[in-house]
Amino acid sequence: MKEKIIEVNGKSYTIKQLKYKDIAAVADLNKSEVAKSLLIKGTGLTDEEYEDLGMKDGIKLMSAVNECNGLTDEDFQKATQTKD
Repeated sequence: MKEKIIEVNGKSYTIKQLKYKDIAAVADLNKSEVAKSLLIKGTGLTDEEYEDLGMKDGIKLMSAVNECNGLTDEDFQKATQTKD
């Protein structure tokens, strides 16, 4: 599985490629639970670290997890666009 190390706010994090089972496991969760689960699985954060994570750092980490898993901002824009 693909991994990379990034530094956010002076701390190093190992970003991991998620497995399909990780995605399937969150299918029935609400949006905030999905975000928490995927960020924890993608970075190895503890629940306590997640709870203390600032918004700016959290966004940087989630963006790195998405990138490591082949998702880009364009993927999310396409998913949210609607037809007229």
